[in-house]
Amino acid sequence: MTEQDPHGRGAPARAPLPTRRTAGSAAVPRATPPARPRNAPPTARRRLRLRRGLAVVAGVLVLALVSVVGAYSYYDSKLTRISIPGLGHMFGSAASAPTAVGENFLLVGSDTRAFAGGQAFQAPAGSADFVAGARSDTVILLHLPIGGGRPTIVSFPRDTYVHLPAFTDRNGKTTAAHPAKLNEAFSIGGPALLTQLIEQLTGLRLDHYVQVDFGGFRGIVDVVGGLSLCVGTSRHDHDSQDSLTAGTHPDVTGGQALAFVRDRKGLPGGDLDRIKDQQYFLSQLLHKVLSAGTLADPARLTGFLSAVVADLTVDQGFGLSQMTTLGSRLRHLDPAHVTFATLPVLSSAAVRVVHGLRVDVVLLDPARTTQLFAGLHDGTGHPAPGTGAAAGQPLTVAPAAISLEVRNGTSTAGLAGRVARSLRRHGYTVTATGTASPVDQTTVRYRPDRLAAARTVAAALPGAQLQADPTLPVGVQLVLGPGAPAVLPVHLGPSATPTPSASAPPAPASPAPAAVPAGACAP
Repeated sequence: MTEQDPHGRGAPARAPLPTRRTAGSAAVPRATPPARPRNAPPTARRRLRLRRGLAVVAGVLVLALVSVVGAYSYYDSKLTRISIPGLGHMFGSAASAPTAVGENFLLVGSDTRAFAGGQAFQAPAGSADFVAGARSDTVILLHLPIGGGRPTIVSFPRDTYVHLPAFTDRNGKTTAAHPAKLNEAFSIGGPALLTQLIEQLTGLRLDHYVQVDFGGFRGIVDVVGGLSLCVGTSRHDHDSQDSLTAGTHPDVTGGQALAFVRDRKGLPGGDLDRIKDQQYFLSQLLHKVLSAGTLADPARLTGFLSAVVADLTVDQGFGLSQMTTLGSRLRHLDPAHVTFATLPVLSSAAVRVVHGLRVDVVLLDPARTTQLFAGLHDGTGHPAPGTGAAAGQPLTVAPAAISLEVRNGTSTAGLAGRVARSLRRHGYTVTATGTASPVDQTTVRYRPDRLAAARTVAAALPGAQLQADPTLPVGVQLVLGPGAPAVLPVHLGPSATPTPSASAPPAPASPAPAAVPAGACAP
């Protein structure tokens, strides 16, 4: 049986409405929501679909937001935070530090084996190679000037002879001030004493503290897919297990990179040569991370952080939020525009009495150390002129246009030859190597007509000083002093002439290794 609708069309008879019964009442028909007319206009149907679609999108966004916040909280909770009294204020002063001209981060590499998986780096208990406690094998100051200026990375030799300030440990035991090697500060007083010492040496306020152990370092390299490292000389060090041979290694793993930056005893210059390796490694890591867009891609950045947060120890005021902000500040950075420097030294083989014993130490140069940090104090964002002889002025002569001699002014055998090979890899022409009278600082000597070329050479060796010499038989002569830095790439100014000059024919430059900035290579 059918009913007739108002238009006379037949339609199946509708079933009776269901009823509901309440106590003491008759059955009441259930209410039925009005059906959407079958002939609703297309616009109405589109609006309904749009509302449903927006609801789905909103739901997805809410879930995504919850996931991001949850992931952020999860990773942030994995950081190990420590309290460092006085951090952010100058130690020894009750007042706040002077107005900041930038942010200063103390980056520390600890050799502790007391972490999950640390036994993989440990020798059997009772053996001569067993390592107890913890030392700060790597101490680096990262200065980021306000306004996006050029960052500066300063390395501190672990054997630097210092006077540790008096301190009281967590158990209330007081230790008087005494002479020591720099890495003893971390061993006996932890991050608090180390940060106090670095502020004492530099006169700079430290804002944040970041410490990484072996596992975290290895994870950083692995999460970026490994690194390409160019090594000038073969290494065979039992302690660090560094076995990289001379040449380019395109896929260095985290474990291999860790051995590379830990190698000290297998290098002629010991810890000072290790600093060169570490600075070279940092430049390669920056190049890899920045060229891959890791810091600009939230997903990649999260993956990067998730691989390392469990192995990081930071101060109470530093977390993923600050890491993200730091990443945002660095993402447009050209790694070649980072100034690398090493604490200036007078001697790398001095002998001093420490705890009643005569030990080999590194003697810093007080005058040049003061100069080094003067530029970071005044807000220019780079070492003061005189510590980096070419700072502040654009370079105008390319390495390929420069011929020079390299002389060894130290007692380190073979130093001139190693630096000469590194210079040639960067495109310079080294016409001769040899020895020179001892010098306290790496010096670039030059005839007055070759000043522009000498400035390029000095810029490639941070901390080198310039010295004019009208009687010099050659245009440029490099005399290596204690702690001679690694040769770094240079960047020419807009008025530079990269073509060779007639008076200085170039030698063929070695091709740059794949995935490595032009000319970059470890000693």
